[in-house]
Amino acid sequence: MTIIYDPLHAKYLDEADTREELTRVYDLCHGCRLCFKFCPSFPTLFSYIDAHDDQDAGKMTPAQQDHVADECFQCKLCYVNCPYTPGIHEWALDFPRLMLRVDAMRRANGQVSTRSKITTAMLGRTDALGMAATSSGPIANKVMGAKPGS
Repeated sequence: MTIIYDPLHAKYLDEADTREELTRVYDLCHGCRLCFKFCPSFPTLFSYIDAHDDQDAGKMTPAQQDHVADECFQCKLCYVNCPYTPGIHEWALDFPRLMLRVDAMRRANGQVSTRSKITTAMLGRTDALGMAATSSGPIANKVMGAKPGS
């Protein structure tokens, strides 16, 4: 296991290393539970771990680990409130960066669907979406029969 948040590090995209780090971080988060109210990732994480009698984060499947990562929307409220962040505590826990690492690892290993890749590519271009939406307004108004200025 390696605590890595640098995308240029050789083990950053290593699946086994990333999964081991997920287990470590998920176990620490489960023990603390300070972030239960910040985003859907944490209630999902806690329900997966609580489903096991021994509450062992190591028993989560890769699909369950990925589900928790998918629910993170990078608000970073967990990081701001975490007592175990790098530079403050020896555990050096950075949940948002780990979720980015999981996403990068899954993309590098071909574990992301084509649909998801296309959706991310399209929605990531906010300038292009804005121009398309602005130019389609008059057409949509004519189709809907809306009166000018309504």
